[in-house]
Amino acid sequence: GSPSFGINFDPCYLQLLGLDPVAVAQQWQERIVHAHLKDHVGSYPEYEHKIPGQGDVDYPRVVQGLNQIGFEEAIAIETFTSMDFVEACEVGYAALAPSMTESS
Repeated sequence: GSPSFGINFDPCYLQLLGLDPVAVAQQWQERIVHAHLKDHVGSYPEYEHKIPGQGDVDYPRVVQGLNQIGFEEAIAIETFTSMDFVEACEVGYAALAPSMTESS
């Protein structure tokens, strides 16, 4: 019950677990304090992490779901050391930015 307890929202792993990330965001909306977004191809246990927009997660739907619950905290594009940082920024931004407009 502590107001200091928060959740880092990670839709990639939620989807790999067979959960709907938007439904989980709705369930935990009062506790989500950060979101880090990465993508994946495949399914557990055979999957590969990707940059948002290069995998199986429907990020326009996820970002729209975060907008609908009033999420206004930080969103980070999660990358791995095997990913090119500049490419991750450019591709991730291109995939996520259209969903983050005021009209979404």
